[in-house]
Amino acid sequence: MATTKVRGELVDLNSATSDKGLKMPSGTELNRPTDATGQIRNNTNESSNGGASAMEYYNGTEWKKISNNPPPPVGFNAVTYTGTGASQSINVGFQPDIIWTKAYSVSDNHRQYNSVRGASKILYPNLNDFEDTNATFLTSFDSNGFTLGSGNGSNQLNRDYVAFCWSAGGGSNNPQASDTTGVAIRTYSGNEVQNRALSHGLTSAPVMQTVKNYSGSVAEFWCHLVNPPMTGTGYVYRNNTQAFTLSGSASIFGLLPDATNFYVSNNTFAHELTNGSGNSYINFLFSNIDGFSKIDTFTGANATVSVNVGFQPNMVIIKNASTSATDWLIFDTARDTGPTLTKVLNWNNGNAEVTFANGLTLTSTGFDVPSATLVSNSFNNAGDTFSYMAFKIN
Repeated sequence: MATTKVRGELVDLNSATSDKGLKMPSGTELNRPTDATGQIRNNTNESSNGGASAMEYYNGTEWKKISNNPPPPVGFNAVTYTGTGASQSINVGFQPDIIWTKAYSVSDNHRQYNSVRGASKILYPNLNDFEDTNATFLTSFDSNGFTLGSGNGSNQLNRDYVAFCWSAGGGSNNPQASDTTGVAIRTYSGNEVQNRALSHGLTSAPVMQTVKNYSGSVAEFWCHLVNPPMTGTGYVYRNNTQAFTLSGSASIFGLLPDATNFYVSNNTFAHELTNGSGNSYINFLFSNIDGFSKIDTFTGANATVSVNVGFQPNMVIIKNASTSATDWLIFDTARDTGPTLTKVLNWNNGNAEVTFANGLTLTSTGFDVPSATLVSNSFNNAGDTFSYMAFKIN
């Protein structure tokens, strides 16, 4: 057996000195070793993420720089499972705060659970309905996933489900928020104050928020604000096929969220939607996080549109913001292996999964949307503005 010798000047773990760790060979590209197979070194001529040097490795053909950027967060996952009708635990790799399930093999409602309201509380993303209570659907938020009970809501025997899960820090505070994932959850009671400010717990301004009145006098739509393309007076009903109202006098939110607060309005139009007295509300907020999430827009064309989000996503949601009677389209790598994703769920209804003849193609930096001549105007109609949400599993 061969013996590998490690020279002492390369490994200095003497706590009496200031050098506590593994020392890598350093130098410029001019004095790189010629027999480089399997080697890693510090290049003092390069820089990375503001640093004065950059690590590099030999890939068998050439030297490649290793970015000093921190790894993207662990905080989103999309998994599939089959219902058992009995208790089962689903592993997603972290403690989720938002769990959104859908039986994709049949027509059935979407169901959403959150850690602020608790495991027994259910919302229906495709319906106006108030919050339900059922202790047999979801029984717990776990350190590495969640546990389902025997109820049919998200665990009916032999049904195929997908679960989309996000972390907001793994807790039950109000607000419950994580700057790592850019996700926040906040509940509040309506008080009829115009342009009311409520803290969201994040340190950067969210680009998307969705408010639902979960208990009150009138069951209302899920109210959705995303910037861009909307201003504070813009809105869309998330469980609806309408076009986005980009701005206007009929205000649901009033102002865009900032680094501290989000805002809700209370004019006649918005009374029950976001801040009516006697109603209880929940708001889900998202900020963009490099390498993890991107919420933005693209413009449709009569050709393939390439959208750069800075990473290869595992979930993409698209909605035509310009044209009514268009569905919210959900693509993900849990139900579809890719790189071309053709299996589609609609956020705005409980329909079973459908298959597009021409789907969304994932790339290393985002996704390509096929020509509008091959798909409906929900997808890539020339000149229309499309809102998208992209998330990566890390």
